[in-house]
Amino acid sequence: MTRRTDLAPTALRRGIATVDDLRARSAIDPRTHCWHWQHARGPDGMPRIWTFDRRSGAKACLTGPMAAWQIAHDAPPTRGHLPYRVCGHRDCVNPAHLRLAANRAELGQHIARSGRLRGNSTEQRRANLVLARAAAGIVTTSTDVVDAIRAAPKHITSAELARDLGMWPQTVWRLRRAQPRIEVPT
Repeated sequence: MTRRTDLAPTALRRGIATVDDLRARSAIDPRTHCWHWQHARGPDGMPRIWTFDRRSGAKACLTGPMAAWQIAHDAPPTRGHLPYRVCGHRDCVNPAHLRLAANRAELGQHIARSGRLRGNSTEQRRANLVLARAAAGIVTTSTDVVDAIRAAPKHITSAELARDLGMWPQTVWRLRRAQPRIEVPT
């Protein structure tokens, strides 16, 4: 790749090239020493930094950890490794807070250990599902009723059981066959 020299010096240097450039475009937290990126971000809130990508040999828009690692070390991460922040702040680009994970599983273990996502994903989704079901008037079938339906003799039809229990026949039919329940508003 040839470098164009007929461009103005500022055009050649466009983007983030040094650790000082990173620091200058960040708000520094004196307590945590995090460099909170103050410019472009992706839809997930992750910093997006226009810099020289040492893997491809051209300028590109990289995520915050990848850009900060390449700028600080003047080389791409070891093949197959992923840079991540030990501080846990999504917008931090401080190179001192970066480490390398050997794979996505190791990165996930770090996130789980840090507790950064605790209360944000699975638990919140479950709580929101419970609230949405209650708002729609959906009643969860108790385990006693499910056990009674599954223990009922085969000669009793699902329609008869549904009539006796005040349920939809299709729900009883699915429960008898241990299929996933689809609750119907009452």
